[in-house]
Amino acid sequence: EKISRVFDGSKRKTANGYTLHGLGVNCILLKLEVHEGEQYTQNQIRKRIVEEYSQKFEQKGIWVFDRGNDDKQFFKFLRHEAEVQFISRLRSNRGVVVKETGAIMKVGNLPVGKYQVYLMNKNNTDVDLRAEFTLVISGHLDDEKRPIRLLSSLKHPYSSEEIVNMYLKRWGIENIFKRGKQKFNLEKIRVLSYEKFVNLIALIQFAINVSTVTFLKIQESTYSLISGVLIYYKKFLKLKALTVNLDSFISFIRFALKPLLPRAQKSPPQ
Repeated sequence: EKISRVFDGSKRKTANGYTLHGLGVNCILLKLEVHEGEQYTQNQIRKRIVEEYSQKFEQKGIWVFDRGNDDKQFFKFLRHEAEVQFISRLRSNRGVVVKETGAIMKVGNLPVGKYQVYLMNKNNTDVDLRAEFTLVISGHLDDEKRPIRLLSSLKHPYSSEEIVNMYLKRWGIENIFKRGKQKFNLEKIRVLSYEKFVNLIALIQFAINVSTVTFLKIQESTYSLISGVLIYYKKFLKLKALTVNLDSFISFIRFALKPLLPRAQKSPPQ
């Protein structure tokens, strides 16, 4: 029900499935929403989420987006309407206007460096001079063949290294999404209705956040019962040859708690 074609990042191709909109802050998953494609576009949902939470955050903080959000109209919305600071990864075919030369270039053709750039207007017929952006192209992770390309709109000047490091913190949030899929076998679960899938996603978000908060608290608490959980967790790590992190803690929770058992089905009448 309401399944659409989505991009499967693990296989690098499209497949049938659902799109999830996710938002995290400091390793806490604040939002995990199933996209309702029959009523709204992805851009509409994306804007609504930014508007809702930027108001709650009182315009504080820096929004960080992956390249799936590479959309010049979305960037202009962030700058002119939402009025938030942001860093977004770009696809290699994103066109920009280099301020220094006036040349219209695809970012994939620009060498490593830091540039001040403009974006084209909606129809690509003229340069939109209302806003200037910073473009950083960096050969991060010692991989010169696939540099990271970041467009940013920030109130204060930052070095290229600082901008890249701020972006890379997003991976902590992305790992939360991966946990949701891997630890709870999300891609293998089948439900009978769209509503049930939405409810399932809400429960998974709740379980991830409870695990995250508990993981942080048990490392600080001196209460004897909590300390006992920590001792049990460390024994689990030794047994499974794992290290202390949120991934292993979620595995520990699943191991320690009794699994849900399906309701016994009555035999059909003979």
